[in-house]
Amino acid sequence: MAKQKKKKPQAPVKKSFAVTKTYFNQFSEVARKILRLSDLDPSLFDSFSKKQKLDMMAIKIAPPRVAIVRDSPVPRYYIRMIQSDLTAYQKENFVGNDSSIGLTFYDLMTMGMMFLSYLEKNYPPPYTNLSDGRVIMAKKMSEITASTQTHFMTALQHHFQLVMIGLSKMNFRLYSYQFSWDVESAALCLVPRFRIEAITVEVKVFKYKGVERSAFRVGIATMDNRQIEWLSIPAGRIFDGCEATRKLKVYVQNHALQRQKERMDTTHPFFRNLALVGAIMDGVMVDAVNGQKLLVCSRRDEGPVGYFPFIVQNDCLFILSFLPVVNWLTPEGSRLYKAVNMSKDDAIFLGMDKLSFYRKTDFDTIPLLKKALQEAGMWYLTEITPSEELPEIERKSSGIVARFFEQTKEPDRIKILDEIAQDD
Repeated sequence: MAKQKKKKPQAPVKKSFAVTKTYFNQFSEVARKILRLSDLDPSLFDSFSKKQKLDMMAIKIAPPRVAIVRDSPVPRYYIRMIQSDLTAYQKENFVGNDSSIGLTFYDLMTMGMMFLSYLEKNYPPPYTNLSDGRVIMAKKMSEITASTQTHFMTALQHHFQLVMIGLSKMNFRLYSYQFSWDVESAALCLVPRFRIEAITVEVKVFKYKGVERSAFRVGIATMDNRQIEWLSIPAGRIFDGCEATRKLKVYVQNHALQRQKERMDTTHPFFRNLALVGAIMDGVMVDAVNGQKLLVCSRRDEGPVGYFPFIVQNDCLFILSFLPVVNWLTPEGSRLYKAVNMSKDDAIFLGMDKLSFYRKTDFDTIPLLKKALQEAGMWYLTEITPSEELPEIERKSSGIVARFFEQTKEPDRIKILDEIAQDD
């Protein structure tokens, strides 16, 4: 048998860290944008020699990457989705909110921070030789570098925090993250990395009207690498004479989440989560017509999209349900009911307890209802656009609703509803 020849060990492949011409030009363009943003002449970048410019590019900073905390039950497709969203966010947002210069968060992270770091390291204070353009740059950059980088990283982590809130399942699992700067020495690269972790939600049993019920504690991801920040509401917003330090833990019933889903039916689950968390963090209360307190639920800068009724037991606030703005207990709903002589059952039958009603109804054909909505302070509901992830709701003729409100005298509601139900 012929002897097999021993294979020669392969020499390790040497990695080249040469800067390509394309990368060199991109880096130079980003550096000039930073100078423009700082009200400096972009041509000052040319005062550096080619060797100095290459030194700036020696250690690279990778775009932020998303990973999973080891053994944490985070769906894999979430990682791909979040990574894509994070990249898009960086490329669509501009440093200093100045799109005319075009310095994106992505540019600042992957190239701009290296340029700023080089200036800080090689041209430290005192800045005595101000006849040197490079010293002028370093002095100017020292005034803005810390605030610019802090603003950028804060904005990036805040966006990531919102993503974690939006993806959480409030009655099952919350998502948090840990942020770190990792060094990949083999590639001479710094990597900002977000590691996502799933946290099991805390469940508490309470009694309401003699029945035991379960509720889920509301928490959010933090920006300081703690697992979860459990939300609370100052007791003084509900009770008079409370100590300023007294806080109420917040829990939400599954029933409330279900009612919110049904009534905010044009809103993506991501934004429903943000609306719930925003309501708790804002802690704005109004008085219902029966005297009970309601927690206001708003979406972005719009008016209320609903209200959360609640009870307080043993320093815990339990959110029981979600009331639409048109509910007879709310300030707006009570005014509307009086204006059009309507009942709670009428509103539910017509679908007025859902946000989609205010998108699909042609109110120009129902002047009585249009005027009543305006006078009740509810017209803004017709201007709330659906979440972009959901299909646009088609506006259609409002014959059913028009027939209901066309009566000029006290109508026979049951007869009208029966006729509408038969024709529908």
